[in-house]
Amino acid sequence: MTSSLKRSRVECDLDSKVFLQSRSEGSIVPSRRISKVPLGLANLGNTCFMSAVIQVLFHLKDFRKLILFEENWNISNRAKPYSYSLEQELAIAKSLRNLFLQLETGNGIQNYVSPISLHMCLKKHANELFNFQQQDAHEFLRFLIGSIQNLFACRKKTALTSEDANFVSNSGRQPKDLIEALFGGTVVTKTRCLECENETRHEETFMDISLPVRGRRSISWAISDCCRREVLMGNNKYACDSCLTYTEAERYWSFLKLPPLLIFHLKLFSENTRKVNQVTPCPLELKMTKWCDSNVEETSKTYRLSAIIVHQGFGLGEGHYYTFVSSYLTDDIHHLKDEVIQDSARNYSFPWFCLNDTETFIISESDLMQRLFESFNSIETPYLLFYMKEA
Repeated sequence: MTSSLKRSRVECDLDSKVFLQSRSEGSIVPSRRISKVPLGLANLGNTCFMSAVIQVLFHLKDFRKLILFEENWNISNRAKPYSYSLEQELAIAKSLRNLFLQLETGNGIQNYVSPISLHMCLKKHANELFNFQQQDAHEFLRFLIGSIQNLFACRKKTALTSEDANFVSNSGRQPKDLIEALFGGTVVTKTRCLECENETRHEETFMDISLPVRGRRSISWAISDCCRREVLMGNNKYACDSCLTYTEAERYWSFLKLPPLLIFHLKLFSENTRKVNQVTPCPLELKMTKWCDSNVEETSKTYRLSAIIVHQGFGLGEGHYYTFVSSYLTDDIHHLKDEVIQDSARNYSFPWFCLNDTETFIISESDLMQRLFESFNSIETPYLLFYMKEA
């Protein structure tokens, strides 16, 4: 296991099947009962970071609907003049749509599909992400979401399609940015002068939240660490507009608007790209109430862990990415491959799927939690966490 990680990235990807067989003993559900497992994605050489992100986005129902609705990617619906970057983003969106169609319908022959068309498109239009080296899944996620967001931002202002109207209605957001309606939230930073008590507010939107990793401290600790009150003093005093001088002040931030999908990025990699191989315990259910501003309007502040992108390895430029997806996200996918699994005394009423390149298998919720969040100093580490807001 360790020796394969020290080899080249391509070799490590080719060994992913061996990794699954060796690491998942006792986690793969034992045979006889028929279940359904999503299709895998072929690894084209250092493309596991891309596949891991694509698998999560495909299984997000609202995002998948936006991508599959063909009218969204008609060049005639773009505001003129067309820029080269716009044409690039349209090409990427259309390639992504075609891949989603393949994942949804399958080819009836293999248990996986090839992302070759999207890969070639990205190499042409975003070659900095495809230089034959392992890349950062978080960076690719932000790039892809940003590209799709730019396309929606420059659409002609026309009447909402039925697809758009339905999505906006479900999200409770205005239609100016459908991607932000799914992924976007708002944090507010408050700074209070300790001399005059004057308080200022600064609001900022986010698509994901980066959290510190320290020891075996939980994700709740990490969120609290980001929201903790900070005293500005000494060389870091606050320029108070009311006092017209530098004063000591108190600063903290909280969530003002919560998105339907909350993405947490665990900061596993140091500045020299080495990895902190430490486990951050994460609950299946996350209540955000205590980190929210008093003006938050959302009635529901409870989230359920729905997908996880895992990094296996010792550094940013090496190792392997793959995905775990909760089974309830796959209910409306029409084409899922058959997987023979054994009956077991364990409860598999709420299974998860591991999607590791072309390999896919079922894992129980309890085994998933033990495997990812209860081990010590594992090289198999959660990197991106996707929490879905409960109704």
